[in-house]
Amino acid sequence: MLSNCCLSNLYRLLLNLSKKIASRNDVDIVSENPPISPPFLLSSLPLQSDPLYTWNIKRIKAPEVWDRGYDGSGVVVGIFDTGVDYTHPDLVEKYRGGTNSWFDPFGEHDQPYDSNGHGTHITGIILGGNAIGKHIGVAPGAKWIAARDQNDAGEGAESDAHKVFQWFMDPDGDPETDDAPDVVNNSWGNTLFHIFVWCMPDYYDDIRAWRMAGIIPVFAAGNLGMFPFFSGSSPATYPETISVGATNFLDVVWPGSSRGPSNCDLSIFPDLTAPGLSILSSYRDGIYAYSAGTSMACPHVVGTIALMLDANPNLTIEQIETILKETAKPLGLFHPNNTYGWGLVDAFEAVSVAIP
Repeated sequence: MLSNCCLSNLYRLLLNLSKKIASRNDVDIVSENPPISPPFLLSSLPLQSDPLYTWNIKRIKAPEVWDRGYDGSGVVVGIFDTGVDYTHPDLVEKYRGGTNSWFDPFGEHDQPYDSNGHGTHITGIILGGNAIGKHIGVAPGAKWIAARDQNDAGEGAESDAHKVFQWFMDPDGDPETDDAPDVVNNSWGNTLFHIFVWCMPDYYDDIRAWRMAGIIPVFAAGNLGMFPFFSGSSPATYPETISVGATNFLDVVWPGSSRGPSNCDLSIFPDLTAPGLSILSSYRDGIYAYSAGTSMACPHVVGTIALMLDANPNLTIEQIETILKETAKPLGLFHPNNTYGWGLVDAFEAVSVAIP
């Protein structure tokens, strides 16, 4: 066991070393490398619904968009999560494939893999088909690529997340090719440190780089609704992201859904809400599961954006944000508000406005 004297000397040594590294011309900043909060599926009871569609897909009017000829075809969606079980019958044909469609910063798997199940559930809500005779995905014509921020032991750090952000910018490492996703689902956040840190700016540069590259960042608001104010998690609370809270089948906020204002700039938070209770979707090992949370609400907005881009590929990020807010169904006493944002996402109305 080291004495206090040895610990003090070691601390000074590390401090001097970090200062020397920070003083280099090729180093912008030296920071800590905290762990990422591991996501997990919240169990949820089944909900009876239409025999052809899950209740949530029908609630945001996705089937009405399909009837108009738009199902997300031509759009590539990124999954920033625990991974994806790409062999799942509802997802296998939607995988873009190739060496530029999967990234494991831990080097444990050469093909898409999900030891947790969270990422597989998210992917099914975005673009799953009807392998079980019931449609589970918002944009079944879209393709997916994925990267994971947790290893097989369920561990990941901030440095791993930065690698994933960078990979999505240019999956094949060739700036001459256009293989980046159009929109990325991020059902994760730094909730582990929320009670200790007001706003974590650690990913500001990553998010801004995505937007400059035309990649739309959509984040789950967080599951800290037990705190009625300022309970959002970063990076969802950044003004540069689209944040999504969760509602139930009565369009009432799910109690666990994080509320605003944003603890980064005091703006309205979340931006939108979407179904997040009793959500049936794909799960690892080819099975299906019900789950709840803002993690499940977020992919409804991502899928809606895929439908919008199918209808009008020339939409800018700013136009998409504006249309989503203007066409959302207002909820709550005031509009917008810090429980529902601009309201429940409406895929049919959003696509109707998006059509050129």
